[in-house]
Amino acid sequence: MTPPLSVIIPTLNEERALPATLRRLRSALPDAEIIVADGGSRDDTTTLARQSGARAVASPPGRGHQCRAGAAAARGAWLLFLHADTLLPPDADPVIATFARTSSRPIATFRLRFDTGSVFLRACAWFSRFDTVFTRFGDQGILVARALYDALGGIPDWPLMEDVEFLRRARRRIG
Repeated sequence: MTPPLSVIIPTLNEERALPATLRRLRSALPDAEIIVADGGSRDDTTTLARQSGARAVASPPGRGHQCRAGAAAARGAWLLFLHADTLLPPDADPVIATFARTSSRPIATFRLRFDTGSVFLRACAWFSRFDTVFTRFGDQGILVARALYDALGGIPDWPLMEDVEFLRRARRRIG
């Protein structure tokens, strides 16, 4: 059976942050396929990924390359790109399922929240509720239908801002 959702996590030396992210994913999205696309970690990142039941795939370093490698390995009809230190809300499964079933839009992002008192980061998180070219931030989780991901040619092979460029192309295509 094809999993409805594949979660793709690009990593590089993320042994500290990854376990909490994977535990939350297993709890919040129990039926999701989880893929860790590793860019050459020299720590226990890939071992921890495999021990949690995630599939680890090797990739050249760089977030764009890693996102593309993870997407190439994914089997889901929907792809969710997350950072290795991202904790989804506990109710992510019904939120994603409802969106996938009822929305006419083939792409969405999660709002941000940071575990810090930084005024700058708190402002970025507050502005992430708006969908404009000025309020897209690279740390947002991106949920995208596989068909749109493929139609857009995937996430570019850029080392930075690859997700912002991907969102720009998606917005241009779907309006």
